[in-house]
Amino acid sequence: SQQGKNAGTWRTANTPLDFCTGNAVYTHPALSTDGSMMIFSSNKQGAGGFDLFLTRKSGDKWSDPENLGNVINTKSNEMFPALDSANNLYFSSDGHPGLGGKDIFFSRMKGGKWLTPVRLDPPVNSQADDFALITDPLGNSGYFSSNRDNSIDIYRFNSVYPQIFYAELQK
Repeated sequence: SQQGKNAGTWRTANTPLDFCTGNAVYTHPALSTDGSMMIFSSNKQGAGGFDLFLTRKSGDKWSDPENLGNVINTKSNEMFPALDSANNLYFSSDGHPGLGGKDIFFSRMKGGKWLTPVRLDPPVNSQADDFALITDPLGNSGYFSSNRDNSIDIYRFNSVYPQIFYAELQK
């Protein structure tokens, strides 16, 4: 059986969440800091391949998952979501234009909609598969996984310049 942690105590988790049905794969859960929102990757019906879905917690239940839509999801695979303390979304994709393989992208929600993802620059992304990023809200430092040098390893990065910039139209 699987283990879970509740109020500092480990307990056995016997049941999948209610929405985990059929033969679909549900993987890479990412919780918001307050535990009220979760984004995960699944190959259930969506744009194609693995898509990212959002569910919200109400009491002991999670809502029916909502596909994050075609701004985030492509016909390829979006996986390894992570939420920082400001609920900014980081994820890996081999469908958005990148440097090669899976690249790490950033998006944030504004007015209830996800903004167009921004690909992070090197040293985070490379021509290899880059995924599973954890960082501070400005993208100044953090950790990620990559299969550089034919081995999956964890890398640490520090950047003098923030990775994330969004320009918005001034009216």
